[in-house]
Order: sequence, then structure tokens, then C-alpha cells
Amino acid sequence: MSDVRLIATDLDGTLVGHTADFRLYEELREKLIEYRRKNNTVWATCTGRSLASTKQFLGPMEDLGIRPHYIIVSHAFIYEHTKLGYVPHLAWNFRMSSIFRQNSRDIRRSIDKWYKTITAASLGVVTVYRRKTRLRMRFRTEEAAIVIERMLEKESSQHAYLRVVRHDREIDVFQLPFSKGLAVSELAGHLLIDRSNILTIGDGHNDLSMLDQSVAEYSACPSNAEPEVQYLVHCNQGHLASKPDLAGVIEILDAHLQNKINSELPDCWKPSEPRLSSRRISDMATIPHTGGFKRSLLFVLVSFTVLLVVAWFNVIPFSRYILTPFYLLIKVIEKIVNIFI
Repeated sequence: MSDVRLIATDLDGTLVGHTADFRLYEELREKLIEYRRKNNTVWATCTGRSLASTKQFLGPMEDLGIRPHYIIVSHAFIYEHTKLGYVPHLAWNFRMSSIFRQNSRDIRRSIDKWYKTITAASLGVVTVYRRKTRLRMRFRTEEAAIVIERMLEKESSQHAYLRVVRHDREIDVFQLPFSKGLAVSELAGHLLIDRSNILTIGDGHNDLSMLDQSVAEYSACPSNAEPEVQYLVHCNQGHLASKPDLAGVIEILDAHLQNKINSELPDCWKPSEPRLSSRRISDMATIPHTGGFKRSLLFVLVSFTVLLVVAWFNVIPFSRYILTPFYLLIKVIEKIVNIFI
């Protein structure tokens, strides 16, 4: 019997394919119940969708009693299912908002600097696509593209979550979502579950950070997974399912229950160019974010102060109840001061 206590699954392309396979829902429900009964396993769904979109997407499953204990939305923000619905993990969600803002600023500044340097070099570059965290360029010759590719790979090494890809004369610089790994690790810590008891299942590049062994001992993917994902699962000695989407997820859950893990790459597997190294993937899963907590704490304190000021002038409902803890705090401080006077 597998010792898995936390299962984290991607949503699009993993749990749900292009069309919902309703006939497999009951089988999924039985597998999750078996894990829950034997090991008190918690199930979390991780997606890049918004909270509203995720709830709508999971609607058909929930109608059949298949409901994740937690959902991780927008790659990072954690919500727990309760009797009141999905309740946010407030401290963590504030923290991730701060991390995202800081990372976006850093990437935007770097891309702006690189773009100015490249366009000033007169290499016959054409801008194909440019956004705050993405840049795609086409060069007159492949030789020029190779030179810029090497330069960008060196410059982008300071950003573990940036990727540089060249296709002939075109270069694409974009951000890989790194926060699924952080969110799964945070959830596991919140539940006091060790990484040795975590199984993560995904199919796309945005799942790489949570599939890394710095986050989860066990990783797996359906047969429709990207080549990089299949390669990482293979290196982790995880299970590569022979079936796609939800059928592959059920196969993975069975494989762990029966201890029949298949880590062999499929015969049709071909590497993508270039492939992420395991070091870069691990960096994405464990990117430092200590400054985010301080900024989040400051945000909470400022918000609370504004709430107190508004309540003081009695312009919002329940002002009296909001101010009660404040009055109690003042009395405690007065007593402490009186002791030393």
C-alpha cells in the first residue's frame, strides 16, 4: 500500500481533458475514497485558472460527490473546502501576491534592459511579441539568433523562473510558472505532511515545479504530458501512465496502490529543445521569498489600521465590535504602564 498522504493533481489536461469523461468519475471517486480510508489522504487540485473558473470547472465532479479538500488557483493561491465553501489561506495568499509583484517587477526590468541592448546592436531584429514578462524576436540570420541566445541564457541565469528558447531565427523569452511547487510545499507544511508522503500529477510545463523531488517524493504524468514533463517523471522514477487525462490519473492512483510503478519513457518519446536541467527546475520549486512575508505583514497592519480609523468615526456597520479589541488592548497597556509608574 502506498504511503501517500497528499495527492496534488493538475486540472486541465490531467484531471480533465478536452472533453469531460463522465464514465470515469465514479472510478476516480472510488480510488480517492480508498486512499482516504487507508491513509487519510488529502487531495488538492492545482490550476492556473481563477477561483471562479475552477469552481465552475469542478462543478460536474462535485455534483457526483467528487470534491478536492483544497484547490490551488492561479498557480499559487490556496483555498480549503469547508461547509462555508472554499475559504482562503489568507496569510499565504497575501504572501504570494507580494512575491508575484516583486518577481514581475524584476522580470520586466530585465526584459526592458535586454531589449534595449539587442535593438541597439543592429542585428536586424524584428519584435514579434512583447509584453511585461515575455519577449519574442526574429533575427535576420540564424547566426545572430545564436549569439543573442547565448547572451540571454547567461543573463537570465539570475532568474530561475525564466526560460530562453530558440527556434531557428526566432528567440522567445518567457516566464515559467514556478509557484505550484511553492504552494504544494506550503500546503504540506500546513498539514504537517512530509515530502516523502506526497504524490504530484501533471502534464504541462507549469507543473514542473511541483513535480520536482524537492517538493514531492512521488511524481507522475498521463500519456499526453509534454516531453519535458515525461522526462522529469522518468528521472524521478515516477509513473508514466499509458493512458491520457483522467484515465491516466486513475492508472497512476492504481499503480501506487498496487506498487506497480512504470518509469520507462514511451517508445514514441522525443526530447524537446532545449530541455530544462533538473537544477533549474529545483530552483523554481524553492525560490527564496523571505521578503514577501514582511511585505504581506505590513499590508495586513496597514489594512487593519485603516479599518480602525473608519470604525472610529462609526461610518461602517459593526464599528463597535471592530473597536472592542482595540479598547481592550488600550486597557492592557494602561495597566502595564501603571505597574511601572
